[in-house]
Amino acid sequence: MQYDSANPEAFELSQELFRIVNELLHPQATVHQQLGVATFEEAPFDISKPNQHDSKVEFASEYRIVAESIAALRKLVPLIIKSEDEGHQRTLDALEVKLNAKMNQGAPAAPVESAVDLVRRAVADAGGVAASSWVFIDFFRALQSRRIELDEQRDKFWNVPHRAPDYYARAIANRLAKLYAHKTGRKPTSGTSGMTGDASTSFTKALEQIFKLLEIRSGVRSPADWAIKHLSEEDFEPKMSGLANLGLGQRPGAPILGSILGLGPERSED
Repeated sequence: MQYDSANPEAFELSQELFRIVNELLHPQATVHQQLGVATFEEAPFDISKPNQHDSKVEFASEYRIVAESIAALRKLVPLIIKSEDEGHQRTLDALEVKLNAKMNQGAPAAPVESAVDLVRRAVADAGGVAASSWVFIDFFRALQSRRIELDEQRDKFWNVPHRAPDYYARAIANRLAKLYAHKTGRKPTSGTSGMTGDASTSFTKALEQIFKLLEIRSGVRSPADWAIKHLSEEDFEPKMSGLANLGLGQRPGAPILGSILGLGPERSED
């Protein structure tokens, strides 16, 4: 969470999170809010989402759009780029003259009023077919990169034989449980009222408040039970200093994409 003094809602959220967590930890420990330029403590723990989609349906919808767009460009781009087939190239040369003229006529006339209109004018002036081909190639590469990300998300979160859990709820419960264990040396407890279903322990009460702030609609009992169950002995040890945590290793580099002409073997859409 990045603190922005110009964003009062983010500041209020930060204040509330620290209040809730410190009430939970009292009197054993306290976490301090630091609002300096170089701080990473605008929230008492990481509140980012581990998953990029809220449901498997939402994930599948984006994946379909990306996969079908890639398939369409695989068919389109080879038709409009330079070909070794002399007959195809002669036809393409003649078609390109006609298409360039039509794109030139259809592009916004000067003076242009927006950045998009400026780009459209520039594409037409540079030779509509050739310039568009490069744009399509860049778009294809962006789609390929996005599908790699989606494949990772699918393998990590959505490739399950049953209904997927609320990963965001689990992540928040897990992080809060770890913070509690680190600060107090004790295991948090989970519980809800048999009469109302409301949280009944200090940990689940705090989690309930945090879920409300973060607009997580899941109940607290299941994520809390899961988080507590997955605590390890290391979670009860004091945290290392910030300097000691700097050696986090390298982030994996993005896979190198092949030329659009080669395209490579089709990837599985499953």
